[in-house]
Amino acid sequence: MTWAKVFLFLILFYACGAKAPAQNDLGTLPEVVEASPMCSPGRGEENRPPIPSELKDLCTDEAQLELYEKRIAPLMDGERPSSCNQCHLSGMDLSSYLRATPCQTMACLDAQELVDFTNPKESAVLHQIEMAEPTSELITEAVIQEEYDGFLEWIEYSAKCHEYVCAPYTDPCCDPKENAPVIGSTGPLGGCTEKEITDSFQSLVFRWNSRCHGCHSKCDPDYDAPCWLVEYFDEDDVNETRKAAQNSMYNLLGIGAINREEPKKSLLLLKPLAEEDGGLYHGGGEKFLGHWDASYQDFVLWLEMYSSCHKGEDYQRPVVRIMSPQTKKKIYAGDEIVLLARADDLQDDVVQADTIRWTSLGFGRQSFTGYGPFVTTMPTGKHVIRVTATDSDGNVGYRELRIRVRAPKVRPTEDTTDVVNSTDLPSTPINTPTGISAEYPNDQNIDSHPIVLWAENFESLTEDNYLDDFDAVAGLEGLGITKDSPQSELGTRALEMRAGGDFPVSTSLIKSISPPAARLYLRYYVRYPDMGTPPSGGFWLGGRVDPAEPPEQSNQTPPSGDDHFRFGIEPNKTLGSGYFDLHGRWMHMHHDSADSPENTTYPPNKLLHKSNATITDNEWHCIELMVKTNSELSSKEGAQLQFWLNNELIQDFHDDSAPGFWVGSDFCSEEADLPPCTTPSEISEEEYVPLNLQIRKSALLNLNYLWPRLDGDPEKERRMLIDNIVLAHKRIGCAVYD
Repeated sequence: MTWAKVFLFLILFYACGAKAPAQNDLGTLPEVVEASPMCSPGRGEENRPPIPSELKDLCTDEAQLELYEKRIAPLMDGERPSSCNQCHLSGMDLSSYLRATPCQTMACLDAQELVDFTNPKESAVLHQIEMAEPTSELITEAVIQEEYDGFLEWIEYSAKCHEYVCAPYTDPCCDPKENAPVIGSTGPLGGCTEKEITDSFQSLVFRWNSRCHGCHSKCDPDYDAPCWLVEYFDEDDVNETRKAAQNSMYNLLGIGAINREEPKKSLLLLKPLAEEDGGLYHGGGEKFLGHWDASYQDFVLWLEMYSSCHKGEDYQRPVVRIMSPQTKKKIYAGDEIVLLARADDLQDDVVQADTIRWTSLGFGRQSFTGYGPFVTTMPTGKHVIRVTATDSDGNVGYRELRIRVRAPKVRPTEDTTDVVNSTDLPSTPINTPTGISAEYPNDQNIDSHPIVLWAENFESLTEDNYLDDFDAVAGLEGLGITKDSPQSELGTRALEMRAGGDFPVSTSLIKSISPPAARLYLRYYVRYPDMGTPPSGGFWLGGRVDPAEPPEQSNQTPPSGDDHFRFGIEPNKTLGSGYFDLHGRWMHMHHDSADSPENTTYPPNKLLHKSNATITDNEWHCIELMVKTNSELSSKEGAQLQFWLNNELIQDFHDDSAPGFWVGSDFCSEEADLPPCTTPSEISEEEYVPLNLQIRKSALLNLNYLWPRLDGDPEKERRMLIDNIVLAHKRIGCAVYD
């Protein structure tokens, strides 16, 4: 079957609003006069037969043109709603039949057997118009009837007069007009063969039909969901199953659910996807669990393959499959996990094993290259495994798989407390060994620990190179090395930051983190020489999709979940005295006014308000901040924020934290005891909600920068001293002195 026939089939059975297209058979298709490459209709005025005397008044050029302009031209307006637009198939509507002249338009319809001059009322195009259902304010019974009556009158006229007023055409369906559409030139399958695209649809999309059944198989005009899924067929019959898949595919094409130019913008993909993940509202709720969901990845693969072959191109990316582990297999901590993958490429056949890369945060510092099998273990939790394959032309394909590693069936009797699980650690005095710092007295060589990403104590730096380890600097005049240190055992030098007064109004540094991480611990020491008026200054951990962009500082809108986020520890300026607070900017932050959100801003939210987070004027403080992004992209699951002051755990927010309440942009937990959290009696029970720590909705967004910053006042200089910075994957703890 040629693609031109397939296209005609789609016109006949889907384009003009069939009530239940899912149930139509392919049937026998009429022959099609295909457009010639050079597009010359081949008119011959001298070949028209003489007009019979009884038709001379009727069959004139003037009469034909008058009828066409009155009854047909208005229907051919591409801006006008038509019954064909019910399905939106490949942009089809009645204007798609339009050719250079009324004569050629009718000749083309006749060549495709869409009109019947012997019995005009039996014309195929009229039957299709009759099958339309009035389903909107635009496509009404009146619109459908107008189309039917107009086409019938034109066909009846043409049955009598066409051969007398119109010259014969060698190629009537060709259109020499500039930029005019040619029937058959842009069929919905493009360069694809029907078999290959149906087979791939069946194996990649139709196999997931249970997620769409019910809602999208109800061909009821009173039901909002579009009817495209063929659900009633004999699943044991191979031919029936294939035909059901094929008709479902054509129906999706017919309702405009597939974007051939930008396949990832297809409604077929965006509707079942959570809005938090970049999807669109779907009356049936979320059907994909996330971008790692096997069904989502299969849909993407088919859409990209269809897009390529529609354009007459080969699909370029390697197709990756993860053979092991399996998502439905129960895996417990300590179990051996077998990793095995497969990659196929249309051009190379076999993708070289040394281009296969396995990555997962659950692998720790391990990495794997090749198809496998590899054997590893993973800690308790949910982990996304990603396999990428690169072909000889540099095209990259990937597949993701999320597995859940359960806690051991029998817990060991020995003490296996890991410093990563910092919620299990008791609050400890500042000099009690805690975290990896206990292994490195005075922080000596702490950067040699395998889980430490970066450490800086400013001891070995000079005035010429002390900023070389940072990636960006703002307010250079306000930065300098000073003789100071939290403890003599830690050295004699620190970095002093000044802002305001005679210095730049803002001073900051940026340290990029590569590769990005889902969880990081930051420990540093800070001293504020003058807390009479608390400064805006501290350390932030954040993520940006574009690492080249500076941290977002606008307070006009909140982050969207796929662009940026950041959390930091700074003094709480609104209290007018010395208290640290945990600040954040993320997708579920609140605006600063509950009364007029349309006129408000989104300053960094303050999340702490605790009197045990005291800042002592002109003394060094040991700060540790842990930020963990949500592992479940569609919810807050897995996210966590922790803040220690001098080794005392001040705050731990996680996905099961007790609810609190909001006062503008301030969140008040159960333990909050500073304004504006001191009047809980005025808060209704309904206003108590958990802190929504869904930090991101895109897997591309992770922690990738560290940002120490200080803002000053134009009239008053502010100072902040920092030292002994450590960035790691596990709990660090304050320095231990020997």
